[in-house]
Amino acid sequence: MGIYSFLNRSAKKDERITELEAQVARLTEQNKKLAERSEVEQKYEMALRDLAALNRSLDMAHEVEESRSETIKTQMQTITDLQRDVSAGIERIRELEANVAEYDVASDRFVQQIKDLHRESIQLVDFVRKCVAGSGIRADRPSGAKLMEQARVLLKQYDNVSEQAQ
Repeated sequence: MGIYSFLNRSAKKDERITELEAQVARLTEQNKKLAERSEVEQKYEMALRDLAALNRSLDMAHEVEESRSETIKTQMQTITDLQRDVSAGIERIRELEANVAEYDVASDRFVQQIKDLHRESIQLVDFVRKCVAGSGIRADRPSGAKLMEQARVLLKQYDNVSEQAQ
């Protein structure tokens, strides 16, 4: 029995070695898988961090765009208000131009009327001067003396106005 028992033990040892080698191979394979999984998990965590950073950047870019959008809306409203103001200003200018044209025509008419009145007043002053000088009015009569005095008063008023105008 010795040899068989030794062989039997040897076979059992070989069997045990084979089992242990298979177990070592499995454990080595599991270790490789765990190492790969750990590497994948690290890459996954890095990707998650990168994704979080990108999300923060995207949020900031979104805030900037919203701010720009609000600024653009405000500027558009300002432009609209300015256009409305310019349109109102242009309309007012047109009204004023029409008024100026009306006033210009009226002014020309008034200037002509003033010239006509001035011409008439000169004629009246000349007439009064002639009256005061005695042409046709007798100062020895009461009505003539009164007319002469009224004429002198009118001439003094006219001369005072003429002097002030100069």
